[in-house]
Amino acid sequence: MRIRKAISVVALFVVPAIAGISAAEAAPRTPAEMALDKVLKTADRDEMILDNILHRFPVAAAKRIDYRPWLTAKLIASLQAEEKKLVAQDCGGKYREGDICGIDYNPLTCAQDNVQPLSYKTVRQDADAAVIAVTGATYRMAHTSAGWQLDGVKCAGEVKFNFP
Repeated sequence: MRIRKAISVVALFVVPAIAGISAAEAAPRTPAEMALDKVLKTADRDEMILDNILHRFPVAAAKRIDYRPWLTAKLIASLQAEEKKLVAQDCGGKYREGDICGIDYNPLTCAQDNVQPLSYKTVRQDADAAVIAVTGATYRMAHTSAGWQLDGVKCAGEVKFNFP
């Protein structure tokens, strides 16, 4: 089993208590947490998440979601670089019909399946950035001219995107 598949299974069973999140901290309260909540809930419902973020294949207009207002360019570039690396590693650099090539889970929620409900806890925040622990992952938000944007994702385990 590849590491990334194991991570998505682990993320489904991580409980808020492990991350030190109490029931009182479950709902998003700060503007950064609310922005993250919007992104994660949208991503959780998006059946075309990888194609919408990575622009791998064309997406029908009815299913198209533009994540650029919610994700920083650095995070999108990190996700695209990981996809390119995995496609090269798993499929010789080209997508092949019937093969799993590249990222095979939702890289924003760190899972293959729905992980609701989410519990939020701001670990650290200043005027320009926030680090937020959520069930199964840790996120870095950046305060930009566009508002709060998701800038980094660290899934349970070793998988991370634009996250030091």
